[in-house]
Amino acid sequence: MPDWIFITFQIICYFGIPLLLLIGEKHIAIIRKLGPVVLCYGMGIALGNIPGWQQHAHIGEQVYQVAAILAIPLVLFSADLLSWAKLAKGTLLSFAFAALAACMSSFLAYYLIGHQLDYSGELTGMSVGVYTGGTQNLTAIGVGLGVPAELIAKANVADTIVSAVYLLLVLSVLPSFLSRILPSYTYQQSPDSTEVTQPIPFTFLHVFKGLGWAILCLLVSFGISRVLPLNPGPVIISSVTAFGLLCSLLPKVRNLPGTFSTGEYLLLVFCIAIGAQIRLDFITQDVVPLLVFFIVGAYVAVLIHFLLVYFAKIDSHTFLITSVAGIFNPIFIAPVARKLGNKEIIAPGMTAAIVGYAIGNFLGLAIAWGLA
Repeated sequence: MPDWIFITFQIICYFGIPLLLLIGEKHIAIIRKLGPVVLCYGMGIALGNIPGWQQHAHIGEQVYQVAAILAIPLVLFSADLLSWAKLAKGTLLSFAFAALAACMSSFLAYYLIGHQLDYSGELTGMSVGVYTGGTQNLTAIGVGLGVPAELIAKANVADTIVSAVYLLLVLSVLPSFLSRILPSYTYQQSPDSTEVTQPIPFTFLHVFKGLGWAILCLLVSFGISRVLPLNPGPVIISSVTAFGLLCSLLPKVRNLPGTFSTGEYLLLVFCIAIGAQIRLDFITQDVVPLLVFFIVGAYVAVLIHFLLVYFAKIDSHTFLITSVAGIFNPIFIAPVARKLGNKEIIAPGMTAAIVGYAIGNFLGLAIAWGLA
């Protein structure tokens, strides 16, 4: 098969499969049950192990790097920073505890297991980022710090395994267990909180406008990286995060339909492209220390977060939603809220997840630089 045909097929897979999964999620139960994120990772791994696929692995690397960087401002455009300031004291405090816990647990992982791993300082920053703001931070920070694609892929696999177990607990036994230990949630009668889950119609014009703003953020960030005498990767990631937040202060950007959905789509593109970097013949190489590293980073963070919340007498719903906001993407907020039977926590949970997305980038990069 000519190279150009194979490369074209790869690009179609990277951008077409996530779109088909998003469409199929509305009509096919198995896609809803497993989730597009998991399926994109799985299908990416399957594609990456097709004979000859790795000969053009650089295509996937370029795709996931661009997708991850453009997704940052698109997701942040919908962040309402003013509403964040108005959240209940317990939500703010609990999320601050979650970020502090992620830093503490990642440092512990660094000192316990870091000596067994290459790029241990960078992995520590990635751990802080992923457990403060979600999976996309892990890749964004890794790309910004120049971590090899194979190690980023392995880190994503380790994080996916660790996070999947925690999500299973959150959606099963953990809520009833925590309700016996932490205070009960006090309802505030907030009818507007349900609006977060309502789909907002958008057109291709809205998508192109959102992408235009995201590309503008990226171009300005790239320009800054060329001026400053620093490693351009972290400068671009930090700048595009900052400009994404600044643009969210503009009503015409924050209220632009489709930006968050487009960002989610690009995150799925990233998932399948990063999954395609995973070869089954190297999954077992050094996987145990890396898996232990992320187990410490995630589960010790949850434990420290729980202890801080317990002594601060914060309710179980707030603890769970801010914990999920830190460890997962914003798309997991609504399912957890439904499991808890509490629609009021969707709005603050979504806001915490989006702001955590931004905070995670800055914290992760700063800690990685400090350990370098």
